Amino acid sequence: MGSNTIESPQLLRHVAWLTGKGAMNRWLARFAMSFFILAAVLAWYGYQALQHHAEIWRVAVDLFAAAAAVALGVAGTRAKHAGG
Repeated sequence: MGSNTIESPQLLRHVAWLTGKGAMNRWLARFAMSFFILAAVLAWYGYQALQHHAEIWRVAVDLFAAAAAVALGVAGTRAKHAGG
């Protein structure tokens, strides 16, 4: 069979690395800085909506999403520096 079939040991190791034990921590660590950038953009949108007297639900959604992105960024930073 070809080298790209599912029976390929290298492909199976790669899939196990992406989906196996600790995969979520690896993905969080990989995207930690992106989550912080996303949080800053969402916080800016929330601030701008507040300044332009937008509906309160829009401000709340923007700021809640920014807080969630910060939490994911902190979790990713923790996973990146866990040393395991």
